[in-house]
Amino acid sequence: MKKILLILITAFLPFTILLAQEEDEKEMETLLGSIQSSGGYGAFSLHYASIENKHAFMMGARGAWIANHSLALGVGGKGFFSEYHYDDNLNEEVNLQGFYGGFHVEPILGAKEALHFAFPVMIGGGRIAHADKFVGDYYYEYNINDVDGFFIIEPGVELEVNMLRYFRLSVGAYYLYTSPIDLYDTPEDALNGFNFGVTFKFGSF
Repeated sequence: MKKILLILITAFLPFTILLAQEEDEKEMETLLGSIQSSGGYGAFSLHYASIENKHAFMMGARGAWIANHSLALGVGGKGFFSEYHYDDNLNEEVNLQGFYGGFHVEPILGAKEALHFAFPVMIGGGRIAHADKFVGDYYYEYNINDVDGFFIIEPGVELEVNMLRYFRLSVGAYYLYTSPIDLYDTPEDALNGFNFGVTFKFGSF
């Protein structure tokens, strides 16, 4: 019986090794398809927008994993503040400020070309505050008068330049859409609109 078992093992061993080799050579299959290469990047960005017809500035950051040079998945966020302006009702200088962030998905078209396009979309939520600035005893002081949360979706388009192997520079236009916000003396769609920015990406693309 032992001899028969030994003969069977010896006979089938080459086939077992061959199948194992074929499994090793086979590409991994996922919901995203066959992943032939992967990388990732971290980025920071500077943006300009208009909130309630006032100049507004944004600073953003994001990090993402890149599959097959063509799809980036990750997380990101932006902080924002509008310029101060005088409010007759409060008799103070006021502005809007806050942040938003969430899941980031970014299809990339022609990534190996020096000049190409990316189409980022952010889905998530944020917080906004209505703040006033007044003169204290020795310097300006700030009060947060009202705060509200909101849902966001922000699609965009970016024109990217491969500056170096591990550095990309992009300029982009984005449209921010939020659920209705509820703040003192503020339209519910105050944040809805375009913003424009430049993004600095560092990583393995």
